[in-house]
Amino acid sequence: MGAGSRSLAVRVRSHPEFIQAVSALTGDLIPVPGGVLIRGTDGSIVGAVGVSGHIPDDDEDCAVHAIAAVGFTPDPGTDPGSPNTQPMEHQ
Repeated sequence: MGAGSRSLAVRVRSHPEFIQAVSALTGDLIPVPGGVLIRGTDGSIVGAVGVSGHIPDDDEDCAVHAIAAVGFTPDPGTDPGSPNTQPMEHQ
């Protein structure tokens, strides 16, 4: 879908019919933080990581740190109400 699950959660709040349509086509989709895009050095999407099993923000943090640890740029998506709003730069 080209968006981290945090961005999908925001979209669902403003357009609940979006998630209903996607779920009808693909099966169950739970729009909570935990799905993080992996971006290459040119900003292109090269993969994604999904973590589940704890509080969604902690799941997302785990994915973000794992992606950064292997040298890629994590992109969890954006949510103006969240502290995790920008892709993290690997250091």
